Amino acid sequence: MILKKLKIADLKPHPMNYNTHPEAQIREIEKSLEQFDQFKNIVVCQNIILAGHGLVEAAKRKGMTEIYALIRDDLTENQQKALLVADNAIPFANLPDTHILGELLGSISTDFEIPGMTDEWLHNINFSDNLNDIEFNEYDESITDDIELCRCPHCGHEHAKKK
Repeated sequence: MILKKLKIADLKPHPMNYNTHPEAQIREIEKSLEQFDQFKNIVVCQNIILAGHGLVEAAKRKGMTEIYALIRDDLTENQQKALLVADNAIPFANLPDTHILGELLGSISTDFEIPGMTDEWLHNINFSDNLNDIEFNEYDESITDDIELCRCPHCGHEHAKKK
């Protein structure tokens, strides 16, 4: 396995890639590239994309000409197809702990939108159904030295957090 920067123009999508990338998803990936640059690698075999089709599309739209890729020219055709399926299927096997997610979101002090954290995604993981179960500290405006006010980026709920 080799990590290498490749020219996007040289890459071709896998002809059997069954995963579609709706416009809304590509926009979220573009936002992610703007805020964090490329933090996930695509996977290619002989310049055919096995994993990262959406990332490549978003990178093209952002005007990027190169992208980091893991080169897997050692894979058989059968392994290439299996990797394509695994890359698209594995993310659906996760089960987020919405309580920890709520705590994490409450701890992020940010002025920017978090890419991928759309209303649809939050609904799909039943996050909004569990907002009332998250324990937020009471906020007392008279306590300002060691407390900061945080806002949930999804619902706007304000809560106090120790600095």
